[in-house]
Amino acid sequence: MNKNLLKLMVACGTVCFLACTIPQKVETEKWSERMARSEMKRFPEPWMIEKAKKPRWGYTHGLVVKSMLEEWKHTGDSTYYDYAKIYADSLIDTDGRITIPGFYDAVEEVPQAEREMIAHIPFNEEKYKEAIGVKELFGEKGYSTLERNSCRPSFDICGIWGGYTGEGSKTVLPSKAYAKVSCRLVPHQDHHVISKLFADYIRQIAPATVEVKVTAMHGGQGYVCPISLPAYQAAEKGFEIAFGKKPLAVRRGGSIPIISTFEQVLGIKTVLMGFGLESDAIHSPNENFSLDIFRKGIEAVVEFHLIYGKK
Repeated sequence: MNKNLLKLMVACGTVCFLACTIPQKVETEKWSERMARSEMKRFPEPWMIEKAKKPRWGYTHGLVVKSMLEEWKHTGDSTYYDYAKIYADSLIDTDGRITIPGFYDAVEEVPQAEREMIAHIPFNEEKYKEAIGVKELFGEKGYSTLERNSCRPSFDICGIWGGYTGEGSKTVLPSKAYAKVSCRLVPHQDHHVISKLFADYIRQIAPATVEVKVTAMHGGQGYVCPISLPAYQAAEKGFEIAFGKKPLAVRRGGSIPIISTFEQVLGIKTVLMGFGLESDAIHSPNENFSLDIFRKGIEAVVEFHLIYGKK
């Protein structure tokens, strides 16, 4: 063998051996954590990702935020969760209010008399949190949980998907991402107006590198029955006779758009008499209804007709 080559091999072997024997600093932080912290340092606000000049929504933003949430799940470090939450706050602020410009313009404030009735409704917040599987509740500042769930408008992300979601892994980058959202509207909010406001706002905050398409699917106008209405008062008395207690007025979010159509076309109000309980598990596989409530409901409806017929 060539002597020069032999010397070179020996030299390389010696250098490698020495390098291997040098004490190395043990890295306790995983690469995923180091990358996440690097991104948070580069972009203190999530909307700054991709060097954005103003708050906006984009596919890359969503990927980074999703990664931060996964890092939070694996490490338990709330720093990553807080970073992702900042981005979500671009649509809902720290006071729980929806940030779409003009969203609240036509919202009707609930009369104080009704808010006092809602405050008297039996409600255990700890049991509620346990039932829905959360540790803390969050919503619009200045309103109770029952008020947020019933008489205030909401913005809901119903589903997000995109790319490969099947078994195993794929490295192909998706070209499209989708989301389905909905808004619970209150009286005087027009679903056509709200749809346009949402579409305009999403397009405004989207980056120039992303093409956004918003498709309005369907909607209905808000409706409320005044508690001063004679028909409502007759129904209230009917409940009291059948159940032995005076009912408390409560508003609920639902999808019965024909009710507002009755008011617009016929010029009349509609009284909704509900008999369902939370334990009925409505729309679920084990949906049920108590026979006792069924019989008392029949009685309440009969009493309503008898009382209203005398007015």
